[in-house]
Amino acid sequence: MLFKTKDSYPEPAPVELSPNRRAVAEPIAERETLRAERDRIAERLNRLDREAAVIPPLEAELAALNADEAAAMTKWAESGEDVPAPAPDVAKRADIAKRLAAARVAVAAIDSATVGLRSQADRVGVALAEVEKRVEHAVAMVKIDELREVYPRLAEHVAAHQRIMGMFNVGRNGVIAAANGLPDEFGRSILIALEHLDAEVREARAPEVDLEPVSAAWARFSAALADDATATLEHIK
Repeated sequence: MLFKTKDSYPEPAPVELSPNRRAVAEPIAERETLRAERDRIAERLNRLDREAAVIPPLEAELAALNADEAAAMTKWAESGEDVPAPAPDVAKRADIAKRLAAARVAVAAIDSATVGLRSQADRVGVALAEVEKRVEHAVAMVKIDELREVYPRLAEHVAAHQRIMGMFNVGRNGVIAAANGLPDEFGRSILIALEHLDAEVREARAPEVDLEPVSAAWARFSAALADDATATLEHIK
């Protein structure tokens, strides 16, 4: 076959998770389930809120009817005309009252349902907070594993530094011993020269390292690992 189809490629090998990475994966899965449940409850509460919003428009409609009838009555009274007073729209008022009464009964049921759902939401929220703590703990344990991988390079640099400092100090002590064994006119010049060297060493400073990129990389790694137990730190190694 000249060209391979997608199906002809072998399946990628599954990622081998360390115990600490498995400890990240398990609460991540639980968290996704809890988040889905939280979102379902939130949607139900929103739906109930939309249904409960029917009362204010009906109350506004009744208030407008009252205002219209009051205005009509005031206009009739001020006109002084010998005509019957305007009659209230009894049918319209009864219709609004009927719909308002039904809405209030429905809202009472909505309130009861809302209490139950909010209780569920609270329980899910507590469980979700506990899972987030487990994720954070597991992520920290994986970061310790990553630090163990970094440590050999750190130990190598520390050992090299100690070797250099040992070489320097042994040589310096030898110079002091030589100065002490010579007459003052010779030994004094050696010690003066050594004092100048010591001053140079004290003034010497290693170049400052910008740790912000490394700090940002660790932060990105932590965030990625909190969502995916297979996330790695390769970009800062």
